[in-house]
Amino acid sequence: MKIKDQIEKRENVFSWGALLLGLFLFSMAPSVSAQLIDVVAPRLDYIPPFPIMALQEIEMSAVVADEAGVRSVRLFYRKKGEEAYQSLSFEKLRGDEKKGVYRLSIPRLEVGPEGLEYYLVAENVSGNRTVKGEALRPLFMRAILPKPTLKEAQRRFEWLKEAWEEKDLDEMRALSEMPAPREEFFRLLFENYRSVQLEMTLEEADRDGDDRVVAARFMIKSLVDAQGNRVVPGAAWATARVRLPFPGNENETWGKIIWE
Repeated sequence: MKIKDQIEKRENVFSWGALLLGLFLFSMAPSVSAQLIDVVAPRLDYIPPFPIMALQEIEMSAVVADEAGVRSVRLFYRKKGEEAYQSLSFEKLRGDEKKGVYRLSIPRLEVGPEGLEYYLVAENVSGNRTVKGEALRPLFMRAILPKPTLKEAQRRFEWLKEAWEEKDLDEMRALSEMPAPREEFFRLLFENYRSVQLEMTLEEADRDGDDRVVAARFMIKSLVDAQGNRVVPGAAWATARVRLPFPGNENETWGKIIWE
């Protein structure tokens, strides 16, 4: 009996040892999920916008796909000759997290006659990236200068009108030569009035010495104060006149609008 007990005891010890060894080896083995590491970058397809027109908004679209899921799509751009890049995020127009059509707009004031340098970055949820172009060797969009026509001049006056009605002083400064007293006037106007609506009248092109110029007149037709009351603007500031010299030829750019 003693020999039998010893044999059974050894078998039990062996069984427990084998079990512990199995558990140890199992704990050391990498899990299946840990082995499936995502190393595949997103697929990024886009058509470069061409041609682009100086001082006109640019629409860009891209198709991005990734089985793990798309996290972000970004555009980095700068005017040719500048050092720092600005960035914009694409917004998903349609699709799902694995494949979608993405779109963005570059503001027209960012599009100069010198053209744009840019690159795109698509990133998935695992951090893998696909890059089109790069910061040190960017892609390039060449800009075409708009022709010096009366219609093109009118477009610039309309941009100024929109900026005025939207109370966007930064864009008004970018579009026109803004003397300090007039800038202060607009600052006070925007701070004290909730909304303003304008009426614009285009005047015929004329000559200012050797330069051909076109003018426009703005009249405030609706003004609402901070309390929501409609008010009548003062006669001294109810109207404003601006002018814009034409470029000398098709190779010159439009200058800024001049307040009179």
